[in-house]
Amino acid sequence: MDYRNLTNLLIKITGVALIAYSIIEIPAYISYYISSQVDSFWGFIGISLVPMFVPILVGIVFLFFPATVTNKLISGDDETNTASIDILAAERIAFSTLGLYLLFRVISDLIFHGTSIYLALKAGTIAHYNTGYQDPYALVVATLAELIFALWLLFGSAGLVRFVSKIRTAGT
Repeated sequence: MDYRNLTNLLIKITGVALIAYSIIEIPAYISYYISSQVDSFWGFIGISLVPMFVPILVGIVFLFFPATVTNKLISGDDETNTASIDILAAERIAFSTLGLYLLFRVISDLIFHGTSIYLALKAGTIAHYNTGYQDPYALVVATLAELIFALWLLFGSAGLVRFVSKIRTAGT
């Protein structure tokens, strides 16, 4: 198995995970919309439809077109990619793929929170922004922290792999 095949496999797995996780979250998005008592068509789209379907669509693209995504992640000619797999490079690809997965979840969550806060401000009371948690703004902060973590995994995976490698070698 070469890097391209491994990356295709990881991208397909990420696509399946995105689709499954998004389907699991459908009841939460719809119940939040119903409990928010927003009578706006655009509110329904921003609170329920977009956060549900963006990750599902990205998951479908990952599942059915992994080679296109792989070509963006791995560059170079086929001769270098047919060599035996370097474990550190495979870990870097895995961390980058996880970062990509988290990034699309964050985008969905930011759309949800942005729409919810906008509708709450439009209704005239921020108390209308009820997510079922005592402090809903903590969710926004957690989403922003998740965004930073996703970007770190996506763009800083080489440093993360070196760090993990140092921890492994320190223990031996």
